[in-house]
Amino acid sequence: MHGYTPWHQRFVFLSSALFACVVAFMGRRLAIRLIGGMWSSSYATVGVLLGTSITYYATYMPSYSHALDAFACAMFLGYWALPTGRTDLRRFVVLGLLLGLAMLIRVQELAMGVVVALEVAVASVHSLRG
Repeated sequence: MHGYTPWHQRFVFLSSALFACVVAFMGRRLAIRLIGGMWSSSYATVGVLLGTSITYYATYMPSYSHALDAFACAMFLGYWALPTGRTDLRRFVVLGLLLGLAMLIRVQELAMGVVVALEVAVASVHSLRG
């Protein structure tokens, strides 16, 4: 026996499926805000849920951390993309915390920090030219 009760198995399955749905709807919210168009963003959300591996991992392999990892990545990238133009310390601290959370789930998410590094590099070049 593996030691997991049906309650534990159902909780893992439900939470994994919920995380996958929340990730898709976070992407929809970001697309509506940055690009516009509620219908096209909704179609893209359905396409992500039905056409990517997130649904497979959330339903057939819910004990894997892929859905939770996608949620942490969506939180990081959503927070990075939404407050465009802000360069205060609070924003970078929150981004660091979100990146650390994503790295606690899967360490290879350190690569997402490239977006912040590129943003800092571009801002540095602009300030040096000015």
